Amino acid sequence: MLKQPPKLLQIAIMLFFFYSSNAQVNYDSLRSVATQTDSDSVAMDAYYKISKDISHTQPDSGIYYAKQALSFAQAMNNSEGESSALSQIGFSYYKKNHIDSSLFYWEKSAFIKDSLGDEFNAALVWENIAVQKIFLGEYNQALGFLDKAKAVFIRLDSVPKYETLILNYGLLYDVKGDYDEGYKYYMQAFESAQKRDDKYVMGLAKNNLSVMYYLMEDFAQSIKYGRETLVHWAAPKFEIDRIESHVNMAVSFERLGQIDSSIVYNQRGIEIAKAKGDQFSEAKFYTNLGALYFEEGKWDEAERYLLKAVKLKEQFSVREGTPSSYNKLASLYLRKNTFAKAKNFLDKAKEAANQIQSLEDLKTNEQITAEYLEATGNYKGALEAYQNFILLKDSLVNIETKKAIEKIKSAYELEKKEGEISMLKQENTITTLKNRNYLFTLISIALLLLTSLFALFYYVKNGRTQRENILILEDQKRELFELNESMKEQLDQAPSPNDWDQVKQNFLTLPGKEVRKIKLEHIEYIKSDGNGVYVHTSKDKYHVWIRLKGIHEILPEKHFVRCHKSYIVNLHKTNFTNSNYLVTEDGTQVPIGATYKERLHADG
Repeated sequence: MLKQPPKLLQIAIMLFFFYSSNAQVNYDSLRSVATQTDSDSVAMDAYYKISKDISHTQPDSGIYYAKQALSFAQAMNNSEGESSALSQIGFSYYKKNHIDSSLFYWEKSAFIKDSLGDEFNAALVWENIAVQKIFLGEYNQALGFLDKAKAVFIRLDSVPKYETLILNYGLLYDVKGDYDEGYKYYMQAFESAQKRDDKYVMGLAKNNLSVMYYLMEDFAQSIKYGRETLVHWAAPKFEIDRIESHVNMAVSFERLGQIDSSIVYNQRGIEIAKAKGDQFSEAKFYTNLGALYFEEGKWDEAERYLLKAVKLKEQFSVREGTPSSYNKLASLYLRKNTFAKAKNFLDKAKEAANQIQSLEDLKTNEQITAEYLEATGNYKGALEAYQNFILLKDSLVNIETKKAIEKIKSAYELEKKEGEISMLKQENTITTLKNRNYLFTLISIALLLLTSLFALFYYVKNGRTQRENILILEDQKRELFELNESMKEQLDQAPSPNDWDQVKQNFLTLPGKEVRKIKLEHIEYIKSDGNGVYVHTSKDKYHVWIRLKGIHEILPEKHFVRCHKSYIVNLHKTNFTNSNYLVTEDGTQVPIGATYKERLHADG
């Protein structure tokens, strides 16, 4: 597991910075174009270009020129230009670390870009807003903006922007103190960029890891990843980016007690910042060097660098870190017994600390003031200053204690909520299982009912079929009885074996539901198949429930001969083909049984 976080949250701001073009711009030429052109559109573009190129190093000037571009865009009712200018103003305030102001302008820009359907640039602004929300501790809102931007970058297949967005997800977890998740996202972005050999994103990922380990107070790891960052950002086009890496390397060496190495990286940072005209970053390095030499007791070196730092900060109206620099200068002059200068910087420090409401700087200021008043013989004033120092110290302790309590409460509430969510999930799982069991029971009952209905239907149908079969059998018995009676009558009245001309006009009466009378001359053959007897004529076939023997007995024996155990043929309607078959007039082959051959041939 990775180590839990210290409280140096502000340093995480170094993780994501926005860099301007590396191209050298002739600002005088652009300003000349902006002021002399008659075209509002040209002036707007010129001011926007100036702001975009200098806001990283001169954020106050960036704000000024972006607002000039904004006024022209609004005058022309140019929504696209207005949204771009608003975004640039937000960026410049970001560089000054004025989070509320940057959010205000970015949110207005995103609203306009949304309304214009410019989803890619809107997503870029959402990403910027998300980063600011992270540092404000508004994690859920930050996650919402990141997810919106992510959906756009995925849909547009913008791989580089997707990778830097993944770094912001890492930042979210990093600042929350979930360093394992932060590490996972940083490495995911790095591995993706490595496949494309994108040195910039690879360097960003390693720089983020360097800062993360600094926050964890694992300074050796921080330096390791910082060196890897510099390898990825070795190309001249990444000089601006290397500035941030040098800041982190310098403070990491300082925390390890390796002051000489820290001084080296601060001096290298100054060289890069000067080469790029980045006076904003230059002031950072002067401040760091001044503090280092102050701790080393090298007053002249400390004075030189601290004065350079406050000069640049005053020039750019940089409030963050300025009270601390003033306090250090006051303490330095106090040690050099230069009391007038000490008093001057004490007053400046107090004013600057009150402006940004920094209790930490006010506490330090009261402590140094007490030392100054004691050194100048004002013991009453010194006592009051010490009392103020103790009050502020206690206040800060109370604030820190309150923050710690709030953090614990927040963690407890989060744990409680997670427990409730877990319980709710379990209840949902149980409910789902119950619903499934209930549904299964209903399905089982339905299948049982269907099976029962089918069985009942089959039983009823089978019973009805059996009753119908019984009725059919009764009908058949009755029919057979009637047939037998009829056959007896026909047998009694059977024609004598006279010539065919006399016989053929007689009828064979077939009893049944309908009485059928068939002329003997029309009968070709009669067949038995175990299911009664079929009388075949040249046109029809008639069925009757009687044995073949019974019907043979009532026919003229001379003309109707039994040729097979299943056949009787009309000799006048058939011809011999060979000793095995007779053929009827309709072409039917009637077999000749072995026991009937001799008799049949004798009759033939």
